[in-house]
Amino acid sequence: MNFKIGESSIWEFLLAAFWVFLVFAIFVGTFLLFFAALFGNIRDRWPHYTNQEKAKVIRNLVLFFGTMGFLLWLGAAITL
Repeated sequence: MNFKIGESSIWEFLLAAFWVFLVFAIFVGTFLLFFAALFGNIRDRWPHYTNQEKAKVIRNLVLFFGTMGFLLWLGAAITL
């Protein structure tokens, strides 16, 4: 068998491009699924919540996304 790996074949390029696209799609899909599940559940239950429960949901969302934003900011600010 005569394998020509690493000689710039078009199939190697297409396979590498496919894997990059696949990993990116999985990464983006994970976030989209998270937001769809989170806000879909809130949307379905929102009419049944009391005003106190609605305020609690909003407070928890602000705390969660604020904490995630702060942690991302801290992680981006680290210099080695």
